[in-house]
Amino acid sequence: LAEIGSKAIDGYRRDDASREDWKKLNEQGMKLATLVSEQKDTPFVGAANVKAPLITTAALQFNSRAYPALVKGDRVTKCKVNGKDPTGDKAKRAERVSEHSSWQMLSQMPEWEPDTDRLTLIVAISGVVFRKRYFDPTLNRQCSRLVLADRFVYNYKARSIEDCPRISEELYLYPYEIQERIRDGRFI
Repeated sequence: LAEIGSKAIDGYRRDDASREDWKKLNEQGMKLATLVSEQKDTPFVGAANVKAPLITTAALQFNSRAYPALVKGDRVTKCKVNGKDPTGDKAKRAERVSEHSSWQMLSQMPEWEPDTDRLTLIVAISGVVFRKRYFDPTLNRQCSRLVLADRFVYNYKARSIEDCPRISEELYLYPYEIQERIRDGRFI
């Protein structure tokens, strides 16, 4: 376990180091979008530091248009039939899968809809955001969680995520959450 852990940490550090330039740019963009006030000392100490909310306004306008385009009524997933379907069985199955998946996201996962709203705002600012779906044994259900790009670590020089030998997610957990995961077998 120590050898595996050591390799994982070394790989994570290499991947994280490959993103240094991107992390700085992303942080600057977030500061602009969230209108963070900073002390200005040029051309003189205490000079005015006014920031126009252009990025913020554009992101909010994108959010107000994108969210309703993604979430239309009670059907948020649609399945497509591939190949021939002379009897219509594939179409019926696609309809059932679509209905169940939509029910899961809108009813069983209370976090999905507010996360989707946040996703459309954040993607307009940073350009990328990830969504993670997984089974949570403590809740005994499927969960959906937004993963911000600064916490989703992979080698920045990779051609695509599929080509990455390793993808890491930075988790911030309370000690009781770590103990809970050890007890239920998710952590060793």
